Amino acid sequence: MALLGADDLARARKLLGDTAAHAGLSSERVHRFTVALSEIATNAILHGSGRATMTITSSDTALTVEVRDHGTGLRTDSRPAPPQPPGSSSTCTR
Repeated sequence: MALLGADDLARARKLLGDTAAHAGLSSERVHRFTVALSEIATNAILHGSGRATMTITSSDTALTVEVRDHGTGLRTDSRPAPPQPPGSSSTCTR
């Protein structure tokens, strides 16, 4: 499913909600799943190239949602350093 804006996000939430409910997820889990999808898809549209795609697959044991954008990705040199283990504060001072 193509995701280009608010109307597509609403349709994606509805499709995922219906699919998740049909798969037997509780209403609370359906809600959490659709909120997560909405956040991820919104970020993909806003911070990707302005468009994204969503694919839902299901089996007897899993429900998977894949959201892909067409942006350039994050620069690896702009990511913060990973947290240091306790007691190593002198090694994380820059």
